[in-house]
Amino acid sequence: MIYFVCDFLGSNIPFLIMLYFFSKYHANAFRWSVALAWTALWYVSFKILITNLSFANTFLFALLFLVLYGKIMLKQNLIHTLVVSIFFLSIFYWSNAANTTIGYGIAKQIGKEYPEILRFLDIFLIFFSIFLLYLFLYSTQGLFQKSLCYLQNKIMLLLICPVLFVAVSEQILVRVVYGDTIVWDTQKGLIYPQVRIMPILCLHILAGAVLGAIIFLFWQMEHSITIEQKNRILEQQTQAQEIYVQEAQHREEQMASFRHDMHNHFLVLHELLQKGKTAEAVSYLADFQGMTDSFSCISYTGNSVIDVLLHSKFSIAQQKGIEIVCELCVPKLVADIDWCILLGNAVDNALCALEKVKTDRRLRIYGRMQGDFFYLQIENTCYDLQMPIKEGIGLSNIRTMVQKYGGTLETDYCADMFRLNILLHLSPQEKRI
Repeated sequence: MIYFVCDFLGSNIPFLIMLYFFSKYHANAFRWSVALAWTALWYVSFKILITNLSFANTFLFALLFLVLYGKIMLKQNLIHTLVVSIFFLSIFYWSNAANTTIGYGIAKQIGKEYPEILRFLDIFLIFFSIFLLYLFLYSTQGLFQKSLCYLQNKIMLLLICPVLFVAVSEQILVRVVYGDTIVWDTQKGLIYPQVRIMPILCLHILAGAVLGAIIFLFWQMEHSITIEQKNRILEQQTQAQEIYVQEAQHREEQMASFRHDMHNHFLVLHELLQKGKTAEAVSYLADFQGMTDSFSCISYTGNSVIDVLLHSKFSIAQQKGIEIVCELCVPKLVADIDWCILLGNAVDNALCALEKVKTDRRLRIYGRMQGDFFYLQIENTCYDLQMPIKEGIGLSNIRTMVQKYGGTLETDYCADMFRLNILLHLSPQEKRI
């Protein structure tokens, strides 16, 4: 009975824990009913198909069930699912190997004096192994979850070799040192095998440290990628600043030149009208109006900085035959530079998509405050778009700005129109820098 309980607990609880953290690592909701059903299927299949087989076959069978759970139930990337499954199983086999050494040491030291302890030693070791597994997975959850979000598949694959090496080494160590046979004498105690515990225990501790170092290394890689993305955002900010600053300086120079020549223009008009040359005066006024239109800036948003940026982009779009509709009033609760990143990237993405459209080129921007929320929608015509779209640097920068203001971002494609929907939470009491 005790053997059955130990076998049942030792097989199912660790597997259920791995399924639980599988969902947490991928930021998915954990469903107990699905996890329990999958664990039951795993246990029955394991008992029917995998009996007295090698470590390699047992490992591959467990790996198959974990990968299928991640791919079918959680709809996750195959590479990420494979890496996480190997990582989980490596921790599981490491904890089992460490427990074997601990159990051997307990049996050797006190088993002869207190033989009744040996009856419950297996149950204790199972729960201690479960504790080690849960503690390790819980402590690495946050670091690994970020790595899954930012690291590429080819980088994730690098994790397989060192982690798999730890798992295989631990199992080989246990099987070579302890074997499958234990000789116990009620009078003399443990007879075979006779091994020194401390060196082997030190190897287990070193293996656990290696697993921790691997996770720390991947956290460092994720941190480096995050810094790189921030640098890209800073570069986008600099480019956006240069665009509207140069445009503003150019218009300021045009305005200064216009003011300087204003007196001369009035003298010419005065002379023409005084001599009765009305037709020439009208023609001169028409040329004068065209000159002022060339450096005038339409007010799209009520914010002069954003207007300069949009005017520059809309001028290029209109030259390409793109119909522009802008119904936007930006609130002052968002910094100008953040507006430049958000709107600049969104409009650039839309114009880039419209270049592939042959007819009916339309771009519409709508944004209004509703209470403490600002709703922004940018839509453009687009044909044969495959959803979901791949997120590039532009959309990533937009998402960063949206998250900065506690908002949400959604993309939608319907009736040959692609829509970028953004909702920002703007409170008058908050000032974000």
